[in-house]
Amino acid sequence: MLKVMCILTVQRLTCMGNVGRYQAVEEFNGLHSQNIVVWTAIMSVYLQNGCFEETFNLFSEMLREDVKRNDYTFAVLLNASAGLSALKYGYLLHARTMKSGSTDYNIDGNSLIDVYAKGGNIEVIKLFYGMIYPDTISSNAIISGYLHHGLGNEALLVFQDMLAAEERPSHVSFVGVLSACANLGIVQGLYYFNHLMTQSTDGC
Repeated sequence: MLKVMCILTVQRLTCMGNVGRYQAVEEFNGLHSQNIVVWTAIMSVYLQNGCFEETFNLFSEMLREDVKRNDYTFAVLLNASAGLSALKYGYLLHARTMKSGSTDYNIDGNSLIDVYAKGGNIEVIKLFYGMIYPDTISSNAIISGYLHHGLGNEALLVFQDMLAAEERPSHVSFVGVLSACANLGIVQGLYYFNHLMTQSTDGC
């Protein structure tokens, strides 16, 4: 019963957050029990409304209440760091994820790629090729990171790696490839794009 109530509470917070954070905050403040799931939900509301600094303030408040974080909490904070392009926060959160041993999980790894790419540290995202369970989301995050810095060739190489690993590209992958092709120039880019699209659709 408590689990069902928690799910319903999170759904209410999420729905309220879609039209602004104020109603969601009132709902959160009126709760008698605020566990990690609910705390993460309200932080997500602040995040989706672009309130990145406030997301960190909520995290500090949560720690003062002695609520233990989980991987989803860190994913929200990492996305807030990316929104701020604040590498100092990213470094601290990365250190925490390493200490907890959770960097092998894609939920943190993908968010870390986004933080470092948007923060300007393009070399560090290469470390995440060592993720134990890389997936299409991981590859898309790296492609987007390279494109953020105008590195079209590197983005296309990641796409090639996706195909070699038999990962199924998503529409986000193809948009990334098109952007990379635009960076490389029309003639080379269109040839490369056509070649890659042929490879990706073979056997489908």
